[in-house]
Amino acid sequence: MHDTTETVPLSSFLNSELPLPLYDDATEMNAVFHIRKLEEFMNFRNVPQQLRLAVACRSIVGQIGRQWVEALKLKYATMASYLDPRPSDADLIEAIKSHFPITVQRAMLTSQLCTVEETLDLLKRIEITQVS
Repeated sequence: MHDTTETVPLSSFLNSELPLPLYDDATEMNAVFHIRKLEEFMNFRNVPQQLRLAVACRSIVGQIGRQWVEALKLKYATMASYLDPRPSDADLIEAIKSHFPITVQRAMLTSQLCTVEETLDLLKRIEITQVS
């Protein structure tokens, strides 16, 4: 039996006549308005459920908002380590990798990460270089 699901790159949903609505916390944009526009965008572009979080994260462009998003990702990855049975570090790393921009994903792949601690260290280093 053939798998009928198709892997569609995230970038295919971001290039459209209806541009991705962006939320910048430095402006006075209403967050609820942004969420409504984002939902409209995702419905119009038929973004699959498994990619909606990644698209939503890409729509946040402000410095404070980006830090908030990254903190949430790390929080939930850490919380997952307390599950019973505990997922392996490799499973946790794989689960969070797709939620980062492609440049970060590449860095994670080339670094051959084995532990959550190594992953957190790499992500902190990347964040520091992006802020500088």
